[in-house]
Amino acid sequence: MYSPTAKLNGLSLDAMPPVTRSMSRLQGDTSPPPIVDYESSLESEESESDWSETDEDSLTIKSPTRIIYRLDNLTQGQRDVVRDTFNCPLQISLQRCRHVDNTYAFQMTELVNRSIRLHRDGERTILVCSCAGDVNETTACSHILWLLDQILDQTLYDHDRREPVRLNQRGFADEMGDLFERISKHHIDILAADLHCPLIREDADFRIDAARILEARELLASIHAEDPDTFRPDIFDSPSQGTKVIKRHDIDRTIFRMLLDNNNFFQYFRSLSRPGDPIRDVFRKLSQRVDRVLDKLDAGGTDGSKTTEWATHHIRGCVSSIRCAVFDRDQPLPFSEAHAAAAALVHILSAVVTRHPRASSHVSGQGRNLYMSLVGERDIDFVVGVLSLLPEAACHFLYDLEALLEQVETYGAPVSYVTKFRTLIASLRGLRPESRPKRANDVTASGRRSKRMK
Repeated sequence: MYSPTAKLNGLSLDAMPPVTRSMSRLQGDTSPPPIVDYESSLESEESESDWSETDEDSLTIKSPTRIIYRLDNLTQGQRDVVRDTFNCPLQISLQRCRHVDNTYAFQMTELVNRSIRLHRDGERTILVCSCAGDVNETTACSHILWLLDQILDQTLYDHDRREPVRLNQRGFADEMGDLFERISKHHIDILAADLHCPLIREDADFRIDAARILEARELLASIHAEDPDTFRPDIFDSPSQGTKVIKRHDIDRTIFRMLLDNNNFFQYFRSLSRPGDPIRDVFRKLSQRVDRVLDKLDAGGTDGSKTTEWATHHIRGCVSSIRCAVFDRDQPLPFSEAHAAAAALVHILSAVVTRHPRASSHVSGQGRNLYMSLVGERDIDFVVGVLSLLPEAACHFLYDLEALLEQVETYGAPVSYVTKFRTLIASLRGLRPESRPKRANDVTASGRRSKRMK
């Protein structure tokens, strides 16, 4: 027991979260696989986990601290508790302690894993949380509410964020529709990357998650105030696997491996990043989503779900989300954010135009189909319409836009679209950038350098 009035660093120990019971054998754990470091495997470090589970009939057990305990004086139930505690150690960390009068107080925090599953039962999607079981028609636990909010945030295109969505009793927003269908249409690999959640593949070998590598690079580059696209190429251009997380004499590589090895550490590190850091840049993230979609489109798949229509849905949705983020807001957009938005839009337009087979010999017919659906067949005001509303930021990409206009005129597009594009270029030529964006080396929102900017 500790004193109710005990204070530590200005905080009441009573006000701190209570210790909760760990679910040590939770099925469906999606923690990322351990990093395998072949380079440092020869290091002669002593393992901290050279203890192993003991036989259930044994009357002795070795704890993680390597102390051997005799259990013959305990009941069977007490033995089971001891075995569970030592064979599957709780994820506990001591936070602080204090001595007040005749009381010693120890404050600890325990990580408790939860698992949420959703599956189809006929035409109904059923959600199950490990904290309380099946979701009925009138209740939804806080874990499910949190997850549904995260999913809706990443999949809700064409919505003014100033307008509310309607929440029903099961925790769903009516605008979400069928959750299973929504994730299926969006694709779990695209969603996982945007949720900063490694995707575990049963049919694939252990490999480092590409999205996590990119975001780890962004986090570390922010600390050094360097361009994420060029930061530590020896680590990130060809990331290697290994058996040891700690890399002697290289703190950046060590932290990189920690970010991959421990999702809690990654989330903690990310929570400390500043709003202006690349990993928090909403326009950069939407631009990266388009890159991932195009990579998946190129890779195809056995199920045939990575189609031009699917890619078009995402690309148009990302452009719409950029427009909403720019204009559906109560405060004026700072120039740095306007520049990031323009950079993302130019990158997306370039990604579509340069996928035309005549622009690149390695692009398949899918590239032409994508170009035609977004630019070539009918005027949907693709990208150009939003850029025309950001002239002060778009003028920094004048040379890139001029080159893209030449390509569009070569490959073909509706007369109205080409006219709008030419009008945009003419208006930008009359502007002279008076200030440079506060981004090192003119990095675009996609994390790539604008090669023709000066």
